[in-house]
Amino acid sequence: MEDEAPRRAFEGREPEYLAELPGYSLRARDLLGLICLHGGGEPPHMPAELPGLYEQVLAHPDVCLTLTAAFDCRGGPFQFPREDNAYQRRLDLHVLQRLMLSPGDARSARELFRRAAKEIDSLDGICVFAEPTERWPSWPADAVAAYLRGLAEPLPDPQTKEEGAQAKLASVAEIESSEGLFIRPHHIMCITCFYGGGATGPIAADNLWEPIVRMKENPDIPITLVEGDCMVCPPCGGFDPRSGACIRVCGLKDRRKDLDTLRLLDLLPGDTLPARELLARYVERIPHVKAVCDYGEQRVPEWLSCSGSFSGNYEKGLAKLKEELGV
Repeated sequence: MEDEAPRRAFEGREPEYLAELPGYSLRARDLLGLICLHGGGEPPHMPAELPGLYEQVLAHPDVCLTLTAAFDCRGGPFQFPREDNAYQRRLDLHVLQRLMLSPGDARSARELFRRAAKEIDSLDGICVFAEPTERWPSWPADAVAAYLRGLAEPLPDPQTKEEGAQAKLASVAEIESSEGLFIRPHHIMCITCFYGGGATGPIAADNLWEPIVRMKENPDIPITLVEGDCMVCPPCGGFDPRSGACIRVCGLKDRRKDLDTLRLLDLLPGDTLPARELLARYVERIPHVKAVCDYGEQRVPEWLSCSGSFSGNYEKGLAKLKEELGV
């Protein structure tokens, strides 16, 4: 099935940037060590390669880290694992359990730091004990303090506020001057939800407002549906200009939302329709946002439902745009 969408050229874009990052494997417990290093400390029993890995994480916060243990995801294969000692094996499993992960799971360093800040905001019972012993010691107090400092200091975003402001100016100018719009399929729904929520003007964080203006000015402006290189994204704090990818935890979910939207519309990446005709498809085929954005039970961070699933704003926005564009 042919679905190769045409790519738009962005100056300085490195489309394979994230894919080309090498990725690293480390024991789950060493995530605590990375965070301790981030807080200016030195974790106990630190592997020799950990400081070098930390420098890689600092330079490329969205590199994938695979967390491992002496056990595999089944708890095997050895009755008495031949790697690591009992203290280390226990620490690995506590870190994995708190992060809702299994041995061999991979996440970006940014997401692991974010998740640790939420799920492991204290080392009590993990490697700090009320009654430590020689065999089961607590982490030193200075390492614990450094870990807590590391949690409070997020990894750097892919672009600074100043760079985001420049991206806003440049991308808005492109939207205003372009003969057509290039938008991710689910972002049409975000635009509609934004409009239905009472939006009356642009915001700094993204370009949800500007396409509305172009569509209202010219209901037949061509819109190309893309899985990347979307005109909405450049000012967003979660947008990585090096790769064109979203680095927020919603990135994977949004990929599915794009493909679910395309299936419901019976379209493929790269398909181009006049705004009025495209909106008519949304009206007919996706009248309610939950068909794309509601993932049911809220447990796994990567698959949380969008808050807009329950607001009713998409449905309101769809009704407004339907009238204003003459659908």
